Amino acid sequence: GNLADAGTLRRQLLATALAAAAVVLAYIAYVGAIIVIVYGGRITWPNAILKMWSIDLGYQYFKAWQIAIAVNAYYYYRRTIEQERERQRLQLKLAETELMLFRAQLEPHFLFNTLNSIASLVRLREHERAIDAVHALGVLLRRVLDIGREQLMPLSWELEFAQTYIHLQQLRFGEKLTVAINVDDDVPLDMLWPVLLLQPLLENAIRHGPLMEGNACTIDIRIRRDGGGFVLSVRNALGSVESTPGNGLGLSNLSQRLTALSAQTRMTTHRVDGMFVVEIALPAASLTQ
Repeated sequence: GNLADAGTLRRQLLATALAAAAVVLAYIAYVGAIIVIVYGGRITWPNAILKMWSIDLGYQYFKAWQIAIAVNAYYYYRRTIEQERERQRLQLKLAETELMLFRAQLEPHFLFNTLNSIASLVRLREHERAIDAVHALGVLLRRVLDIGREQLMPLSWELEFAQTYIHLQQLRFGEKLTVAINVDDDVPLDMLWPVLLLQPLLENAIRHGPLMEGNACTIDIRIRRDGGGFVLSVRNALGSVESTPGNGLGLSNLSQRLTALSAQTRMTTHRVDGMFVVEIALPAASLTQ
């Protein structure tokens, strides 16, 4: 890409230089002809050309080169700006596509499990809880539809979505699932935040934690300020069965979506003391539209 652009620029400069030389020579010839006409037979046309050549050519050629360089510099600047805009458009389109795929992935399996939980509540004649679950599911799906093409939403929106999701998951797992969300006081709740960021992290912790073995699971989520940006960390106990939560499809898709949204984001995963930890660094520049 850069080599091709440099080659194109060199060819443009060469073509412009040749054109400038042709214009200068034409100008010298024209002025020489005027001198011959003015002075009549006292000076010949070749001598007039030589006189103009010695006096004016260097200046005019230098001036033409200045114009050529300025024109090409402006063209190269505009080309660079257009390429950057196109790159940003492609990144945004990729992020939108991945978000749409993520939404499609969220709805089927999550709906299946939630509807099963609601059906169980109905069979157990726990009608109030069933009604509450149907309402919560409706709120969650309405929020998914409300996102539209937005890539960023207020943090308060994201936290409410996560709380609704947790509530529905607790229909299935009951008191075995505990989620603690801590947002530091200096983190503004109205700041923009990557939409549907917490949900795949919660799902990963549920699917690869001790819940799948019938054991209790606690998920700790913290959002804190870090210099000019923010850090989201999610910690949960690993199950006794060896698994690879860091290589799951959900986390991989999330990492790609964050990169498409902003190359400045950084997502890391590691294990420490039987815990699986995901950390996402979000520079402030990545949280603007």
